[in-house]
Amino acid sequence: MENNNIKISICIAVFNGEKYLKEQLESILKQSCKNIEIIIVDDCSIDGTKKLLKDFVKKYEFIKVYENEHNIGFINNFEKAISLSSGDYIALADQDDVWEFNKLEVLIDLIKDNDSLLVYSNALLVDNNLKSQNKTLLDSTVPMSGNNNLYFLHNNSISGNTIIFKKELKEKALPFPDNIGFHDIWLSFVASSNSNIIYSNQNLVKYRQHMDNVTNINKQKIKKTYKNKISAKIKSQKSFSLKLQNYIEYLEKDISNHKNLLLLKELNKEYLKFEKYWINFKLFNILYKNKNLLFFSKKKVGFIKILKMSIGIRLYKILPFI
Repeated sequence: MENNNIKISICIAVFNGEKYLKEQLESILKQSCKNIEIIIVDDCSIDGTKKLLKDFVKKYEFIKVYENEHNIGFINNFEKAISLSSGDYIALADQDDVWEFNKLEVLIDLIKDNDSLLVYSNALLVDNNLKSQNKTLLDSTVPMSGNNNLYFLHNNSISGNTIIFKKELKEKALPFPDNIGFHDIWLSFVASSNSNIIYSNQNLVKYRQHMDNVTNINKQKIKKTYKNKISAKIKSQKSFSLKLQNYIEYLEKDISNHKNLLLLKELNKEYLKFEKYWINFKLFNILYKNKNLLFFSKKKVGFIKILKMSIGIRLYKILPFI
């Protein structure tokens, strides 16, 4: 098989993964692409993960396990795993999913002959026992395709467990800045700033949904009190502003002539006024004027939605449940 001449690194960030990790590793070992290395970084697991990994390492010399001296969190853990990879292409794997046998083959065929640093697929949502929930990851989302890096300000359709990217993206995206939110969004922003992103609608991952995984999209939302709503809004706004500033700093440093840099700077200037205004009509005007570049939802984002996004903390304290 032609793709077996290409080395693929599969990076897995592990923490207390004993329950499902064996199934995931077995699905990776069954891939139709065989020229792989598996980089696993264990973030101080205290269950049976270490023993399980030792058993796999004894059987497969291409599985390499690294153990952190202290817990660094899943984003930094993925960064470390990626930095240790040596493949021409890099795929990310969660510890609790199961891959279709042709996942790597489909995505490698998609990326290698295209002007793309990153490609991704859809995923089937399953329960603890891998039973289908008759839903896919992207049922309610407009998938990102192309080179519009503005997509990643207010949207995301790209989950780390569905992507594969060229080693050139590793060189452009690492080290991760602080306050990026999620590693897959940062990788996607950098990829779309430099190339096209390509999407496959095939369900190449069985994406297990359970209460312990970080991004379980079925988790119930906790009803917030007035005080918690205000606190959460301020925290969310600060986090968003930090993410936006990271985007700007990246483009200023590496792609200073990027077509979207000026718009990002205009947005940042207005978002930083969040705690000073009641309604920021200048922000509203920028968002509304550029809504087709900024918002991608199966539910239309119109006047009312954008007006709510332009409300400052002073008005939000009066109307936190709007």
